Amino acid sequence: MSSHGVESQELIGWLCRYSHDGWYNWTYSFYCGSASLCVDGKWGYLDRNGVVAIPIIYDEAGNFKDGRDEVQIEGERFYIDIKGLKL
Repeated sequence: MSSHGVESQELIGWLCRYSHDGWYNWTYSFYCGSASLCVDGKWGYLDRNGVVAIPIIYDEAGNFKDGRDEVQIEGERFYIDIKGLKL
């Protein structure tokens, strides 16, 4: 995967489709400086420069609110902070 910025984006309601070297599938809008994105069914987070800031490892993810987001890996749900640290 590339770590360069986002080349293009298409707003589809509240969901965006980003393209960079053809590997991003979907991402939500930016909240708290990050946007969750989906690549091949796994979720992670972009920073405002389009660089992966939190690894694409989660089965489910949403948007940050108040500096945290609920994620899921292999059936375990928990919160992470904006640095990707488990709370």
